Formats: sequence, structure tokens, C-alpha cells
Amino acid sequence: MGAVEPSAWMSAAARRWLENAGATAEDAPGRGFNALPLSGMRVSLAERGRALCSLRVPPHLTDVEGNWHAGAIVAAADDVCAAAIMSVEGIIKVSIHYDISYFTTAKLHDEVEMDGRVVEQKVRMTAVAVEIRKKESGELVAIGRQWMMASRPKLFRPETVSTKTRLLSLELLQGLLKGVSNVFIKKFHFIDSVKAYLSYALLRASVSSSPVVFQYACGMFSVLLLRFGESLKGEIGVFFPLIVLRSLDSSDSPLSQKESIICAFCKFAKRRGNDGIPYQQLEMGGQAPNSSGLDNTATTTDDWEDNWDDDLDDEAAANGLPLRSQTNSKDGWNVDWDD
Repeated sequence: MGAVEPSAWMSAAARRWLENAGATAEDAPGRGFNALPLSGMRVSLAERGRALCSLRVPPHLTDVEGNWHAGAIVAAADDVCAAAIMSVEGIIKVSIHYDISYFTTAKLHDEVEMDGRVVEQKVRMTAVAVEIRKKESGELVAIGRQWMMASRPKLFRPETVSTKTRLLSLELLQGLLKGVSNVFIKKFHFIDSVKAYLSYALLRASVSSSPVVFQYACGMFSVLLLRFGESLKGEIGVFFPLIVLRSLDSSDSPLSQKESIICAFCKFAKRRGNDGIPYQQLEMGGQAPNSSGLDNTATTTDDWEDNWDDDLDDEAAANGLPLRSQTNSKDGWNVDWDD
């Protein structure tokens, strides 16, 4: 009898967690990320290592072609896998390996069913798989497989679990996007391979209450605008209202979020104005060509000011005007160039 009771409360906790994951951000503060991919979800089963639920694809989770967004699929599958583990172990685990395969697309208003099952357990690690199918036809949409590991022996606390891991993954992803060669920016295979993981990471970070995590979201979004504006137009259209408009329009958004957005767009505008300079060169302090197309030989602010003064003197001499008296007070020296 004692062995049955833990299983019962674990199943109840898993069902409750999965149902709360589909609640709106207003109804469940701190669960903004979970509310997006699972909004409108209905839980059919959550017990003994299995979680079964269904949802109808909403408009805000579709791309420009009306397909269920790949990032939303990954996020929903991850939540279902977590609930399946919780129903048998009573805790939420951290993903250490994730793999997903796509077979067909689900369209707007299509009803899909997600079936997650625990398939293997090894000490602190648990393997779980999820199948996503169209409910009406049974057609396979995607299969996700992941290994998850217990990070703490207690029940899930959303404000403490995997924060350092998330920051590290965001830093690595942002570095990859900023440092990748321009040759890969328009390569279909590269774009397609990072799109799902990029969307998943941005989706999590954009609704985070942590200022540091949200700052990474703004940074990655500005990199998307600068380097992937042509190849990821659909993703940019999805995340612009989510990251920018939602934070700026809401009076409840923290001031730090609004500051992060403004800083990111200031950097974007500055770099966008340097036409012809590669992104990596801008990161290293490269200079843009001047409007005349000639090289700017000034290497410092002081050199630039000296060249600017020389140009004025040349113009004055050509017009028959006397040269201006210039005083240089660097390092305490006063030099009158007319002398």
C-alpha cells in the first residue's frame, strides 16, 4: 500500500504541472515560456511514466506559411517528456541530450496528439521519447528523444533549476551566431540545422524574468536582424512582437528589460550604419569608409581631428584666406602653429 501512494501523488503532480504549463502568463506568473507552446492543451493521461495530451495549433505558433513552428514543437515535446518523467519519479529533470526528427508539417488549427513515454532509467539519468501525430489521420509529425538527469533530489523549483546551464547555452549560441563565417549565412543546411534550436532558445529566453537571460535574448535577436535578416524572416516576425513589443508596451515589464531592448537596437542601428564592414570587423573595432569612398587614414580621435583641421586650412588657402591659428595643448604643451 505504501508503494502505491507515491505513484499516485507523482501522477497527480505531473498532471497538475502539465495543465498549469498551458495556462496563460497572467494566470500563472513565472510560467510564461510554458504558456506559449502549450496554450489550449488538454491532458488525457499522466501516470506511470507516460504523458498523453493534445492541442489545436494556434495562430501565434505558426510561421509565415501557416505551419506549426519548429521551435514551438521542440518546446512542447520537451514539456511532455518532463511530465512523463515526473509521473514516475516525482521530479523535473534537466535535459543533457536532445534529438528531434521532423516528418511532416502540422497546419494552423490542426489537432495534434503528443505521447511521451519513459523508455529507460539508469541511476540518475532517464531516457524518454515523444511521438507527435495528427489526431485525425494519425500521420507522424515528429519524434523527439532525450536523456534527462536529476539535478536535485527535491521537487521542481522553476526559479533555481538549470539557470547556469541556460546561461552557458545562450552564451555559446550567441557566440556561434556572431562568429560564423558569412559563407554560412545563406547556406540552407546550416540555417535549417540551427533554426529549431535557435527558436527554442529564444522562446525560453524572451519570457524569462531574469535580466541576464533576457539580455541574451535581445542580443541574439539583434544578431538575427543583422546577419540572418534574409534567411530567417519568418522567425524574426514571430519574435519581434514577443521580445520587443510585449516588453515595451506592457507597464508591468521590468525597467531592465526595456533598457536591454533599447541598448540592443542602438547597437543594431550603429552597426547597420556601417555599410560594407563585415560584422566580425565591427566587433573588433573596424572603421567604415567615408562618404567620398576614400580610406580614412585617421587611426585615433585626435588624428581625425587633425585631418579635419588640415582640410579646413587647405580650403582656406585655396580661397586666398589667411590660415587659422591652431593651438595644441596635448600633454601640457602649447604650440602656436602660426609661429
